[in-house]
Amino acid sequence: MTREGSKKRFLVQELLWNTLGCVLCAAGCILLTWDWWQMRSGRHHHHATLAPRNIGETRWMRRVAIVAGSLLLAACLFLLTLGRVKRAGLN
Repeated sequence: MTREGSKKRFLVQELLWNTLGCVLCAAGCILLTWDWWQMRSGRHHHHATLAPRNIGETRWMRRVAIVAGSLLLAACLFLLTLGRVKRAGLN
């Protein structure tokens, strides 16, 4: 395999991994945002056995919001990297 062919294959793999990471992080963020909204509306019965009893509902909602924000940031960074690699290639 030539050096150019190897570079192109690596570029395609990089684009696929960035796309996969962006999609998964965005899906997780959407799911947690929906979950946070459900808990905020008073429908948190599905967390009755999941949330530790010693932190309370508001702290649990805060934790869900923090993780959703982290996933949003990760999705944005994956998207930024995807755009840069697609535009400029690998350096």
